Amino acid sequence: MTKKKDKKEPVKVIEKSEWQKRHEEFVARRVAKKAEEEKRLAEEREKAEAEVEAESAETQEGLEKDEKPEADDREETSELDESEKVNQSDEADKSSEGDDEVTQAEPEKEGNTLSSKEEKTDKKELKAQAKAEKKAKSLEKKRLGRPMRIARLKVASIIFVALVTLVLSGFILTPFSKEKKLTVTGLTNTDESTVLIATGIKKSDYITSVFLNMRDYEKAIIAADPWVKSAKMTYHFPNTFEIAVTENRIIAYAQTKSGYQPVLENGVRMPLVSEAKLPASFLTVNLTDEKAVQSLVTKLAKLDQKLVSSIQVVNPIKNAATEDLIALEVKEGHIIRVPLSQIEVKLPFYSKIVSNLTEPSIIDMEVGIYTTTATIEDVMAQEKAEREEAKKKAEEEAKKADSTSENSDPTSESSQSNSDETETTEISESTETGTTEETSTASSSE
Repeated sequence: MTKKKDKKEPVKVIEKSEWQKRHEEFVARRVAKKAEEEKRLAEEREKAEAEVEAESAETQEGLEKDEKPEADDREETSELDESEKVNQSDEADKSSEGDDEVTQAEPEKEGNTLSSKEEKTDKKELKAQAKAEKKAKSLEKKRLGRPMRIARLKVASIIFVALVTLVLSGFILTPFSKEKKLTVTGLTNTDESTVLIATGIKKSDYITSVFLNMRDYEKAIIAADPWVKSAKMTYHFPNTFEIAVTENRIIAYAQTKSGYQPVLENGVRMPLVSEAKLPASFLTVNLTDEKAVQSLVTKLAKLDQKLVSSIQVVNPIKNAATEDLIALEVKEGHIIRVPLSQIEVKLPFYSKIVSNLTEPSIIDMEVGIYTTTATIEDVMAQEKAEREEAKKKAEEEAKKADSTSENSDPTSESSQSNSDETETTEISESTETGTTEETSTASSSE
C-alpha cells in the first residue's frame, strides 16, 4: 500500500479593492458610532433614574417630619381629642399614602416617555443602517455583475452583426436582390424611358447598390436630359425606387424656316414641334443669334410671368445706334424698344406706363424712357427723307455749277458763285424750318 501525501494547497490571497476597503471603514465607523450612542443613552438613563430616586426620597422625608408634631399633640390632649386626632391621623396617613403613589407614578411616567423616545431613535437608526447596508449590497452586486453584463452585451452585439450579415448574404444570393421597380413622376414634355436610360441603372444591378448611389443617378438625369431641371430619387420598402422630376419651363418659341423650336428657361433650344402641339398663345422669338436667344430667355425667366406672358413677338432692330436693341410686341398693341442688356432693369417699368396710354404707342427705352406713336414717327421719317433728298439735289447742282464754271469767264464764275450761295442759303433755311417742325411734333407727342 502506498501512502498518499497530503498536499497543502496554497492559500490564495485576494486583494481587496478600494471600494471594499472604504466600505469596511464605513461599517467600522458606523459600529463605533453606534456603541458611543448606546453608551451615552445608558448614561442618560442612569442619570434620570438617580434624579427620580432623589425626588422620591425628599418627598418621604417631608412626610415623616409632618407626622412627628401631630403625635406630640395627641399625647397632651384628652382621650376624646385623641380619638378624633387618631381619626385625623388616619386620614392624614391615607392622604400621605396617596401622595406617595402620585410621586411614584410621576417618575414611572417620565421613565416611560424617555424609554419610548429612545426606542424611536433606535428604530430610526436601525432603519437607516438597514437601508445603508441594503444599498451597499446592491452596489456591490452591480459592481460584481458589471463585467458579466459587459460580456453579455459584447456577445449579443456579435451575434446580432453575424445574423444581419447572414441574412444580407442570403438575400444577395437570391434572385430577389435584383428585382427592383422604378417609377418616374412629374413628366410633361419628356418621357419615362428617356429618364430611366439617363440613370444608367441595369437589371443586373443589386438593390443595395442602387440605394447607395441614388445621388449619382439624380445628377446623371439632370446632365443627360435638358428638359429636367431637378430630380429627387427616393426608396420605398422593399424594392421600389421613385424618381420625382421637375421640368424646365418653355419661355418662348424660336421661329425658323422649318417651324418653331421651344426655348427652355435654361436657354436650350429643343427640337421642332408641330403646329398642333403649339399652345393658343406663346412668345415668338425672331432673333438669329443663338447667344442672344439664350440671354433673352434666361432674363425673361427671372421677370414677372404676367409681364412675360403679355409679350407676343420679339424682333431685332437693325441699323440702330444700339447693337442689341430689340422690339417687343405686346398684346395691348404697343411696341417696346429696349436694349437686351438692360431688359431686366427697364422692362418692369412697362406695367406702370401702360395704364396711362389710350392708343397703341411706341415705348422707347433705348436712352431713358419716353412714348411716341407710329404716325409721329412716320412724319418725322418723311421729313428726314425730304431733307436728305434736298441735300443731295443741292450737292448735285453744286457739282454741275463747278463743272460749267471751269469752261466759262471769271465774271460768269462770280455770278455763278453768287447764285450758288443764294441756293445754299435757301436750302439751309428749309432744313432749319424742318427741324423746328420735327421738334414741335415730338414735344406735342410727349
